[in-house]
Amino acid sequence: MKKTILFAILGVFTLFSCTRKEDINDEIRPDKKLNATLAEYKDILTAAPNGWVGYLYPSGGGGFTFKFNFNKDETVSMYAILSEEYATTAKSSLFSLRAPQIPSLYFDTYNYLHELADPKITKYGGTYSVGAGGDFEFGIVDVGPDTIKLRGNFRKSDLILIKAKASEGDDFIAKAYDFVQNKLGKIERFPYYYKKLSVNGKDYAITINTDKSTVSIWHTKEGKTSSFYTEYAVSDNGIMLRKAFTDGDFVLQSLSDIEVDLVASKAVLKVNNTINAEITNVAEPIAISTEGPIQLYGNYSKTYTSYGFNYDGVKDYFKLQEEPSLQGAYFKQRYYIDNYDVMYYDYLNANNASTRYISVMRGNINTPNVIKYSVNNYNGTSPGGTLATKIANIRSWFGDSEGYYVYPTGNGFYDLVSVADGKKWIRLY
Repeated sequence: MKKTILFAILGVFTLFSCTRKEDINDEIRPDKKLNATLAEYKDILTAAPNGWVGYLYPSGGGGFTFKFNFNKDETVSMYAILSEEYATTAKSSLFSLRAPQIPSLYFDTYNYLHELADPKITKYGGTYSVGAGGDFEFGIVDVGPDTIKLRGNFRKSDLILIKAKASEGDDFIAKAYDFVQNKLGKIERFPYYYKKLSVNGKDYAITINTDKSTVSIWHTKEGKTSSFYTEYAVSDNGIMLRKAFTDGDFVLQSLSDIEVDLVASKAVLKVNNTINAEITNVAEPIAISTEGPIQLYGNYSKTYTSYGFNYDGVKDYFKLQEEPSLQGAYFKQRYYIDNYDVMYYDYLNANNASTRYISVMRGNINTPNVIKYSVNNYNGTSPGGTLATKIANIRSWFGDSEGYYVYPTGNGFYDLVSVADGKKWIRLY
C-alpha cells in the first residue's frame, strides 16, 4: 500500500515537472523578449525610406532640427540646423540600441548631437561646464507608425523623430536653415525691437528668438498683460509651435509662407497654414512684461550672451563676436556677495591663457516693470585693444538712465530693451 502511494506521488511530481518544463519552453524568456523589442526598433529606424526628421528640445531650453538616416550596419548620417556647414554637410556616427534600464537609442560616436551636450561648448546657449543641456543617449518613450518619442537618459531633453516625407530629402535641413536666415531671421532685422502680430482681428506683441528657437507672445486683456512662450520646430517653409498659443477660441499652432519687406519693416504670413496675418515693426511696446524684471533680478544662475547689443536692426552692433580672443561673454546677477551684478568676459591673453575681465554694475527694480543698472568699476586684467573698447561700449549702454524692459523669451532667456530707445536691446540666454 505504501509503495502504491509512493509511486502515485512520484508520478504526479514527474507529470508536474514535465508540464512545467514544457511551459517554460513555450514562454519567451525576458531577455529574448527584450532583444526582440530592440531588433524591432532597429528595423523601424532603418526601414524608413526617407529617413527621419528630428526635433530636439534640450533641457537648457530652445529647439533644434535634425535629419537622420539610420542604416542596418548601425551607422547613422545626419544634418543639423546648428550652422550652414552642418546643414549642408552630413556627419556620420555609430548608433546602437541597448536597454540598461529601458530600451534606449545611443549615438555612440561624436556628432552634431554631442555638441549640444558638450559642457565645453556654449555657442548654443548655457555656460561653460554645462553647455546647452542636450543628450546623446535617449530612452524610448513611445513608438508609433510615423513618430518616435524619446527622452534623454542624463539631461532629460526631448527628442521627437518623425518619419520624413519623400520631399524631405538630404537637402531638407539646408532648406530649413535658409528659411531661418533669409525669411524668419529678417524679422529681427527690423529697426525696432517691438513687433506686432495682427491676426484674427486682434493685435499681439510677438518675439521670435531665432537664437534659441522660441516664440513669445504678450497681449493685454482687461488691463492685465498675459505672456506666453514656447519652443518651435523649423521646416523648410515655416515653424511649428511645440505648445499652441490660445486666446479664447483662437489657437495658433504654426507660422508659414513668410514674406518679409525690410524697407517697410513688415511681413505677411499664414497662421495655421490658412489664416492671413501680418507682422509689423512699431516704435513703442504693445505690451510690457510685468514679470520679466522680477524673474531676471532673482535669477542667480549665469546667463550666456553670444553677442552684445543689437541696434537699429544690426545684430551684434559692436561686433563683439569678431574678436578672435573672446571665449565667451556672460551676464550674472549677484555675482558678488554684496549684490553686485556683472558682465564678465573670458578671453585668451597673449600667452594663450584663459583670462577673465569683469564689468561690475548693480541692478534695481525700484521703477515698476523696469530694471536699471548703475555701472561701477572693472575687475581683472583688461584685454586691451578693440576688445576692451567694445566691452566699455557695452558697459556704457547697460547704464541707460531710464533702464530696460525685460521680456522673457524662454526658460531662462531674456531680452532687455531700452526704455529710452526701442532700437537698442540685448539678448541673454
